[in-house]
Amino acid sequence: MDTSLIMRASFKNRSSTPREHYHNAYQILYIKKASGRLNINKIYYPAVDGTLIFMSPLRNHFFEFNPGVCERYEVLINYNIAEKLINNQILMSVFQARPDLESCMVNVGEKSEEIERFFLDILQECNEEGAFSNEMQTANIYRLLTFVYRNFSNKVSFTQSQPEKNINHIRKYIEEKFSEPITVEEIAELFHLNRYYLTHSFKRVTGYSPKQYILLCRIAKARQMLSGTSVSIMEIAGMCGFGDASNFSRQFRAETGYTPKDFRAKHKNVI
Repeated sequence: MDTSLIMRASFKNRSSTPREHYHNAYQILYIKKASGRLNINKIYYPAVDGTLIFMSPLRNHFFEFNPGVCERYEVLINYNIAEKLINNQILMSVFQARPDLESCMVNVGEKSEEIERFFLDILQECNEEGAFSNEMQTANIYRLLTFVYRNFSNKVSFTQSQPEKNINHIRKYIEEKFSEPITVEEIAELFHLNRYYLTHSFKRVTGYSPKQYILLCRIAKARQMLSGTSVSIMEIAGMCGFGDASNFSRQFRAETGYTPKDFRAKHKNVI
């Protein structure tokens, strides 16, 4: 089982063909120099020089960059590990799905050099992988989040109401249990909620119904295993909660446009 906080860190200096995708991870993007826009769940946001973006898991997104320089950093963070190592709800709230926003976006302005330094430190640690690398990366992310909160608290501060906190407890429960045959009815009973209230509130806070979120978690894990492991498709179906390979293939194709076999062939070794 992977216990690394940072799943991937990269710097890119060229544009790429727009391709809608999502990650089963927290994502931090920093647009150093570029112009264009970012589409998140079919809503467009400007992506210009000095834009720092925090994104919750499973958000469908893609970039449309204008011609020219496209310098950007990307960090993918294992959300299960992050919530254990960075045990601070205020700092981690930048990654939470918002009821009114799809992402947290900050224009860092004159703080651009300091922000880039954090990403360079993260990249250096990923490349070196020295002793206590995970501890160093935890410190790097802690420092970045603290710097952002101190300097841009008016942008990133997010106070959750008690109902929203309850929904995020349910979200975490789904993320831990999606491989099991859980149902919305069972979740509602476990958390002592009416099913209709649960479904309505969950969608208001996260943008998805509980049933959709369970499926997205299963699909995201399946994508990760298909692209990054040699585990058989039948085994992946069982490990991700689909029950059998036929049901897995049908639902996977409906969500991604690929059969599991075709997806593995096209995306092998891609997070």
